[in-house]
Amino acid sequence: MGFLASAITLAGFSGIITAIDRSVAPASSEVIAFRVHNLVVTAIYLTTLALLPVIIDALEVLPQTRWQFCTMIAAITVGWGISSAVSARMRMTSHTSRGISNFLFAVAVLMASAAIALNITATTGIIAGRGAYYFAQFHLLFLMLSLFRRMMLTVDEASREKSRTAQ
Repeated sequence: MGFLASAITLAGFSGIITAIDRSVAPASSEVIAFRVHNLVVTAIYLTTLALLPVIIDALEVLPQTRWQFCTMIAAITVGWGISSAVSARMRMTSHTSRGISNFLFAVAVLMASAAIALNITATTGIIAGRGAYYFAQFHLLFLMLSLFRRMMLTVDEASREKSRTAQ
C-alpha cells in the first residue's frame, strides 16, 4: 500500500510541475513533455501494480498462482513502459534532447531490464514471486521519484533564470 500512496501523491504533484514557463527552462520542451508523460504513465502503472494483488486476493481467484500471475503482469507492464520510453528517447535529436540525463536514463533502462528478468524468472516459478514483484514496483517508484526530482530541478532553474532576466 506504500507504493500506492507514493504513486498517487507524486501523480498529484505532477500537475503543479506542468505549469513551467518553458521559454526559460534549461531543458527543451520535448524533454519536459517526455518527463511529464513518463511521470504520469509510471504513476498509472505503479497504481495498477500496487492494487493488483489486493484485488486478486479480494476476489479469491488464482489463490495458488497469484504471485506468478502478478509477476507476469509486472514483466509486461515494465517492458511496455520502458520500450515506450526508449522509443520516445530515440526519436529525440541532439537539439531536442537538451536537458536530459543520459546517465539517469541508462540506470532506468538497466533497472527495468533487471525487473523484467526477475519477474519472468518468478513467473516460471524459479524464484519467489513476491520479491520480484516488489522489485518491479520499486523500479517504478524509483523512476517516478527521479522524474519528479528532475522536473523540480527544472522548475527551480527556470525560476532562477526568470528572476535573473527580470533584474
